[in-house]
Amino acid sequence: MDQNNNRITLYLDADDTILLSSEAVIKILNKKYNINPPKTIDNMKDWEYRSIYKYITTEEVENIYESDEFFNIVEFDPLFLDFYNKNKNKINIVIVTKGTELNVTKKEKYIKSILGEDIEYIGMTFKYDADGERIKDYSKTNINMKHGIQIDDRTDALANTNANIKILINNDRIRTWNQHYENINNLYVARNWDEISQIVLFAYD
Repeated sequence: MDQNNNRITLYLDADDTILLSSEAVIKILNKKYNINPPKTIDNMKDWEYRSIYKYITTEEVENIYESDEFFNIVEFDPLFLDFYNKNKNKINIVIVTKGTELNVTKKEKYIKSILGEDIEYIGMTFKYDADGERIKDYSKTNINMKHGIQIDDRTDALANTNANIKILINNDRIRTWNQHYENINNLYVARNWDEISQIVLFAYD
């Protein structure tokens, strides 16, 4: 908690935490490849979207996340917006998200257009190896989250950070990227933002 203004600071991931990013990607893939019957978020079993379209490449996924089409259709989780609008005078928000350079730039503009220009935003760019392949590193340990609450949909993004409390949102779906959290201290698992709200407000009180 910020001792100066009696507010809790929340360090929030963006994609699939406050933004329904994968749902937008799936809509784009359904349209592009005329997938019939259309796939839904419940069909997504991997972070590379090959469970949606088996021939998709990492480059194509990155291009979608950078596209105007994506940012024209991606939506905020309505439960998050409800939480935010009810509690924005009690909390400080810091967005901590990863992506390509173009993605994090567009994402900042989009998020601030909805939540306001005062929202603090940290965009972390992906790293690539000598062959140009993206390194699968979702760690956020280089961000100082001391005294705050970190909320993310990936276990590996929560591991080893210095946040006082960590909340894993699994969106009511058990997947490879939101398991194996047994050794992470001070971690709570929530199915949605209604459950997150209860944890955050308990910490505030």
